[in-house]
Amino acid sequence: NLVLLLALLLALSTIALAPNMSPGAAANALRLASGFLLICAMVLVTKRVSVWHIIVWAGLCLALILLRSGWGLSVVGLAAVAFSFRRLSNLYLPLLIVILTAVWTFGLLGVLGVPLNFLTIAVLPLLLGVGIDDAIHMLHRYDGERRAGSSGETAIDTAVTRTGRALLLTTLTTVVGFSSLLVSRSPTIQHFGLLAGFAMLTSFIVTMTVIPASKHLLREPAEDAGTLPRDETRLGRILRRYVEALSRSRAMPIVIGLAAVIGIGAFVIGYDIELYSFDLRRMLPSDYPIVRLYNDINEEFRVYDEVNILITGEIARLDVIRAMIETAPTALSASPYVRRVTSIAHVLDDARRANPTLDEQFMGR
Repeated sequence: NLVLLLALLLALSTIALAPNMSPGAAANALRLASGFLLICAMVLVTKRVSVWHIIVWAGLCLALILLRSGWGLSVVGLAAVAFSFRRLSNLYLPLLIVILTAVWTFGLLGVLGVPLNFLTIAVLPLLLGVGIDDAIHMLHRYDGERRAGSSGETAIDTAVTRTGRALLLTTLTTVVGFSSLLVSRSPTIQHFGLLAGFAMLTSFIVTMTVIPASKHLLREPAEDAGTLPRDETRLGRILRRYVEALSRSRAMPIVIGLAAVIGIGAFVIGYDIELYSFDLRRMLPSDYPIVRLYNDINEEFRVYDEVNILITGEIARLDVIRAMIETAPTALSASPYVRRVTSIAHVLDDARRANPTLDEQFMGR
C-alpha cells in the first residue's frame, strides 16, 4: 500500500509537471517510473501475477508515456480503483454503470429537446465523480462479505439490503439538491438541475440492477480470508474519536441551526438579485485560446453600428451643406463612440475633388 501511495503521488506530480518540461525525455522517464511503480504495487498488493494483469498494467504504463496529462490522470484514477478492488471485473463494472447512466441521461436530453450547451455537458464529469460512488460502495460491501466467508447469494443479498438502503437515502438527498436548481430563472440552470438529478437517480437504479446480476452471473470465487482488513485502522480510530467528540458537544445543535439560518438567508438574498447580462468569457481562463482569439478579433476588427439621421427641408442652402460637411463631423468627432460621419454632401464634395470640371458645369447651369 505504501508503494501504491508513492506511485500515485509520483504519477500525479508527473501529470502536473510534464506539460512544463521542455525535454520530452524527462517527462517520459517520469511517466515510465510511475507506471513501473504501479506495476510493483499491484504485485505487492495482490500477491499474484497473471497474464491479464501484465497486459492491462503494461497498457497503463504505455498510456502514461504516450497520452496527454488529462488522459494520464484518468489512467491513474483507474489504477487506484483497480488496486482498491483487486479484481479487474470490479474495475469494469463501475465504468459500465457510468456508460449506461450517461446513455439514459443524454437520451432524456434528446427526448425533452434540451439544447446541448457548456452547462449540460458538465453533467458527464459530474456523473463520473458522484454517480460512480454507488457502484464502489456496493462492490466494497460485496467483497467484504465474500472475504468474511459468505456465499455469493448471501453477499449480494447483504449488499443490496444493507448498503442499498443507505445509497437510496443519499441518492434522494442528492436528487433533491439538484432539483432545487429548477427554481432558478435561467432555463440553462434549470436544464442542468433536471439532468443532474435524473443522472443521480439513474445511477442508483442501474447500480442496484446491474451489479447484483453481474455478480450472480460471474460466480467469482471468494478471496482468501487473510486479505480481510483489520477491524479498525488508524484512520478509523481518528474518525471514531471525531464522532465521539461531536456527540458530547452541546454546541453542535446551535451551530447547525445557525448554519441553516445563514443558508436560508443567503438563498433569499441571492434569489432577489436580478442579473441583466453576463459575459461568458469571464467563465473561462484569460489565457484560454478561444478567449485570446476573441480579444484579438475585437481589437483588429471592431464591430460598428450605423445610425441614419434624416434631414428634411431646404437642404440645398450653403449653411446646411457646410454643417453637414464641417460642423457636424467636427462636433461628433470628440465622442469616442463615433468613428465617421458621412452624408450626401460628403459624396458630392468627394466627386467635386475628383472631377474639377463639375464646378464649371454646376456654375454654368
